[in-house]
Amino acid sequence: QPERTSRVLKMVTAMDAEGFGNCTNTYECEAVCPAQIRASFIAKLNREYGVATLKRKAG
Repeated sequence: QPERTSRVLKMVTAMDAEGFGNCTNTYECEAVCPAQIRASFIAKLNREYGVATLKRKAG
């Protein structure tokens, strides 16, 4: 998936601009999320964001 890096960077940038996504690992956010976003999905997003950030810094 060649677009994975740019996609996740754009997604997190958009989430930050909207003030969305300050979830923690306590899973309280999952219980009250109006969009029913699972904590496991957010964990995957965070992992992919970390990899994308490293790839961007590496050039």
